[in-house]
Parts: sequence; C-alpha cells; structure tokens
Amino acid sequence: MKRNVVLICLDTVRKDYFDRFATRLAAEADVSYEQCRAASAWSSPSHASMLTGTLPHEHGIHTHNRDFATLSRGDTVVGDLARDGYTALGVSANLFAGPRYGFDTLFDRFVGVDPKVVFQDAWEPLGVEGTGLRRGVNYVRAAHGRGQLGKYTANVAAYQANRLLGRLPVSFHDKGGTTVSHEALRQVRETEGPFVQFVNFMDAHQPHYPFRGIDGSLHSVPRGWSSADDFYRVKWEVNREGRVEENREFLDRFEQLYGASVEYLDRLVVEFIESVRDETDGNTTFVVTADHGENLAGEADGYLFEHTSSLSEGLLHVPCVVVDAPVERPTTVTDLVSHLQLRELLVGLARGEFPDVTRERIAAEVVGLSPGTVDLTPEEESYFDRLIRATYEGEDKYVWDSLGNTVAYRLDPGRPSWEERRGEGVSLPAWTTHYFADDAADAKARARDVARGEREVVGSFAEARLRDLGYL
Repeated sequence: MKRNVVLICLDTVRKDYFDRFATRLAAEADVSYEQCRAASAWSSPSHASMLTGTLPHEHGIHTHNRDFATLSRGDTVVGDLARDGYTALGVSANLFAGPRYGFDTLFDRFVGVDPKVVFQDAWEPLGVEGTGLRRGVNYVRAAHGRGQLGKYTANVAAYQANRLLGRLPVSFHDKGGTTVSHEALRQVRETEGPFVQFVNFMDAHQPHYPFRGIDGSLHSVPRGWSSADDFYRVKWEVNREGRVEENREFLDRFEQLYGASVEYLDRLVVEFIESVRDETDGNTTFVVTADHGENLAGEADGYLFEHTSSLSEGLLHVPCVVVDAPVERPTTVTDLVSHLQLRELLVGLARGEFPDVTRERIAAEVVGLSPGTVDLTPEEESYFDRLIRATYEGEDKYVWDSLGNTVAYRLDPGRPSWEERRGEGVSLPAWTTHYFADDAADAKARARDVARGEREVVGSFAEARLRDLGYL
C-alpha cells in the first residue's frame, strides 16, 4: 500500500533551539537525524535543494534567480511521486516558497498563506494601475473579473484592520501557523488516493512579538514590542560594524521570542500531525525539518545576526525527524545527512521503505545575499554578496568564498549549532571538487550574469510582506 508523505518545514529553526524547545516533536519521532545540514542558508535556494537534491549552482534558484517556475517538476521529488500516482499538495506561509515566486507551479494544489488576510485564494495583489479613486475603481473591476470581489474586499479590510491592531499592546494572531495547519488539513480531507504534501510554517521567522499563543513563561518581553521596529537597523549594525553589545537588549528580546516561537510551533505541529494521522488512518509518514536556522549574534555564529552572508552552524545545522516511519530504524542517527538526500528519503518512505541517507561527506552553498539589501557601499556589497561554499567530513568543516577566503572549523557532535574556527587560509581537500568542479569566483560571475538587466516588480502586498520579514 502506498503511504502518504508530508514534508514539514519549520522555517528558520536551528537545531539547538529545536532540541531545547521542541520536546513534543522529539517524543513523537521514530528517527532523529542529529547531524542534518541544510544545503543553503536562506529560503529560496534551500527549498529548491530540498525538492531537487541538488546544490544552488546546479538547480539555479538563488540570489540572482528566485523564480521556481524555471525548475522542471520532473526534476523534483514532487515529480518522482507524481509518476507513482501521487497528488502533490502544498501550503506555505513563506513568500519566497509561494505563488509570488512560482513555487506553486510544482504542485497540483497549492495555498499561499498570508497571516494578515482572510481568504488565502485571493491573497495575491491584482496589479492594478492608477492612484486614488481611479485605482480603487480598477481594483474593483479586476476583482470582479476574477469572480472574487467579496474575497478581495474582505482581504483589504482585514489587512487594514491588522495594521491598526498592530499598534495595540497585545497581539492576538500568530504568523500564519494556525491558518497553514487548517489549510493543509483541508487539503488532506479533500484528496483521494496517495498524496505528497509540503507544508511550511513561518512562525519562528522574524518579526518576533509577544502574542497570546506563545508561552509567557519563556520570555520577559513587554507587550507591544516587535522586532520589526528596529530589525533592519540592528541587523546591519551587527553585521557590518560588530555592534553586538550596543544592541544587547534587542538581541536578548529577539532570542527569547525566537525560543518561545519554536515551542509554539512544537505544539501546533504535533496537533497537526495527530489530525492528519486520524484522517488517513495512520497511513502517513511525516518528515520534519527546517530550511535553515538563524544566526543570533553569538560567538559560534561569528557574531553575525539573521540568515545572510554566512554558512555558520547556526544556519546549516537543522533538525530532521521522521514521525510514523513505515519500518524500524535506529531512533538516533549520528552520521552526516544533507537536505540533498531528502528527495531519496521521501520517495523511499512513500514506497514503504527506509533508505539509508547518511553520507561520509556533504556540502552546502549560498550564491549571495538574501533579498532586500539596498544601503550597502560597493565594497560592502562585494563582501556580503559573495558566493560561499562549505563541505563536511566527520568533525571537520571547510568554508570558502568567491573572494578567495578559506577557513577550517572544528565541530563537536555533542554541541548542536556550534563550530570553532581553527585556521584561515587553509588548503581545501581534493575531494571538494566532487561537489564543485568550478571555481567559486567563476560560479558567482556566471550566476550574476544570468540575471543582469532583469528587474523584479513587486506588488504592494508582496512588498509589505517582504518588509514584515525584514527583507526591505
């Protein structure tokens, strides 16, 4: 009998915080891959690697191209299982893994979730022209032409109401997790036959703020505080100028709410798993991981903040657990595992098998900055937008970039999300060419040239969502 498989992405959850705050998921897990690493450091390239099993320079989704429509569905795990008769379902609160960037084209049915609107099937902007009254008239005509005037009107009202409520000292809503869970469960109920489902929860991603759903005992952040208010300034003061202590209060509050958000996700996702388990009579296997982690400006993070211009362990070391496995495997797996093997794992689980996806060596790559950086000097942009690569072998990690820098790190299997710098200007092992046959600088130049001259047009709703997430 074919098994349903659900890939759950806890966006921006690093391994050490998962271990500390996601105790329910850990208890549900049949298998935990303790040494799992993401293939990239931010959403677009990481999601593409999770689905294709290839690195960013191979699948082509990265800083200079964020359009998933350029991927062939047949080159993804979705296509693999579609050929076996599976229906591909998707729900995501991540703007980059959503309709705005063509992620939905890989699925049979997809819902992009915006926590600030009511009807998720009418969440994308209509792209109307004009200003004032003319823009309003054009908007009504466009919405009516889609047969969704009521839904679009309700969404505009909800969006404006959320802007007003955001000024209150108490926040009542999460960052889309409740809606994601509801929409994903609805898809399951409406699907006949086997399915593969991708579900992205954004509740551990910035902006962080106290709301009624999180455990108040896990933080001491005052009501009404939001990381969105000062996030952009703090991010670049820390990353460019090293001003960690000057921003200590902000960073401490951010970190407290980050941990509380992971605990909130733990409760929400376990409840979702239990609901799907009931709906499918236990014929579903779940793989829970994260697309990347988060730098929290600690020593092991290189005193960097957020997920940009880095391949630190805070970003790459992510949780990966299997719930309701079809066959027995060791509960704890301590060998290296990469997101590049998720495709193989999911196909095997769907067929009632449990493939060995551990590897002696693995690799990761980021081709440049995540979006939204607009105030860097040319020298700063050259540094922060560099291509970075990393390889692992046992407790050794090597990182190098398109500027010619090379660094070696020591890892400790007993300390998640941790690394210790042990040398600069080191020679790279010969085996790294197995993953990267080309030079890092050449690869960066090629990726930039492909996108040269293209300008992305972002609608008003998408722009507001990017600003919420700290990209603008």
